[in-house]
Amino acid sequence: MSRGWTALHSAAAAVIAQGLTALASVLVQVFAVRQLGSAGYGAFTVVNGVLLVVLAVQNGWVGDSLTVLDRWEPATRSALTVSLLAFVGVGFASCLLATVLLGYGPWSVGAAFGVMAATYLGAEFCRRVFMSRREFWPLSLNNLVFVAGTWAVLELQSHGDTQPGLGGFALAVAGGSAVAMAAALVQLPLAELTPGRLTLSGMGELSRFAVWRSAQIGVRPLALLGMRLVVALVAGRAAVGQIEAARLLMAPATTFTQGVGSFILPMYAAEARGEVGRQVNVLRVTSVVVGVTLALAAVPLAFPDQAQRLLTQDAFEVPLLALAGWALFSVAFAFGLPSANRLVARRMSREVLLVRLVDAAVGLAVVLLLAVAVSTAAAPFGLAAGALVGAFLTLRLSARQAPTAGPAVPAVGALR
Repeated sequence: MSRGWTALHSAAAAVIAQGLTALASVLVQVFAVRQLGSAGYGAFTVVNGVLLVVLAVQNGWVGDSLTVLDRWEPATRSALTVSLLAFVGVGFASCLLATVLLGYGPWSVGAAFGVMAATYLGAEFCRRVFMSRREFWPLSLNNLVFVAGTWAVLELQSHGDTQPGLGGFALAVAGGSAVAMAAALVQLPLAELTPGRLTLSGMGELSRFAVWRSAQIGVRPLALLGMRLVVALVAGRAAVGQIEAARLLMAPATTFTQGVGSFILPMYAAEARGEVGRQVNVLRVTSVVVGVTLALAAVPLAFPDQAQRLLTQDAFEVPLLALAGWALFSVAFAFGLPSANRLVARRMSREVLLVRLVDAAVGLAVVLLLAVAVSTAAAPFGLAAGALVGAFLTLRLSARQAPTAGPAVPAVGALR
């Protein structure tokens, strides 16, 4: 099998695996849209947004470290184990408190969201182990198990006298995550899931790489959460639900970009270690990713009425302005992803973090301006503006790097 075909096969597997991960989330959210309406769905997305911030930071601290650092080194493995347990605890507490303090439900509903967060973070760790091994087809199977488990719980709940509320959705996701973790135990070698000692001996080395990377990844979900809170404050939870429904219609475009990203980072890490014969052309990769993302984003824009009817069953309106804003955001996100991942692989996470902070600051400033002066439906254009600024900055940084620039990324230990 040729090297080009192997790379194409791996890229396709990565995109499919990421697509199935996103499909699980999309299916649950579609159910939420239809059962909860715009106001209930808005509440769900705000609390889920808190989880996504914790998840993003975990993926940067633990997930990317699995790929870039030597996860078999005992001190590093111990630090990863302690970090994972800490993120699970933080996820449980933050989602519980967010639910209660924002007035979205009593403590029982908050506890359901806490359990959802804890199990989902555990399942995501298993997914990242698959990704670090570049085993995307087993990852796809694991995602299918997650979908099946989630929907099985939702079906059981729907047979009762009342439709599942916010707590029911949270427990459904928790059930699917628990089943996915069980499936990972069957698929992965025991050595991959054997925890390290509960010590902090390797935390210093881990943090030198992960602190900048995790902060950088967490900025964008934090900006999304900030936009949701701004819209909720200005126009209420129903407006949040409408804007989030528009974002849901753009899921194919963003899913493709995220899937490619899960393949690009290991590719650039191999480049930084000198394991590839020549440099990977960033502009060429960027043009392909942007082109496909643009084509996928154009579909719901071309057929907005049909897309809205498919999603909401005409229960509420999805603003066309918001849909256009999310389309621009998805293209801007694709524009900056390859160059950002190349910089991360070259241990330049601190520089990427600074770019992300500029990105978020510009985006939230424009969001606030548009929400107050124009319409809350225009809020996604604010995040798109910030993402475009960030993309141009990362492209400039990447272009300045000579082929041998940056310290080499340590080789990932042999898979056992």
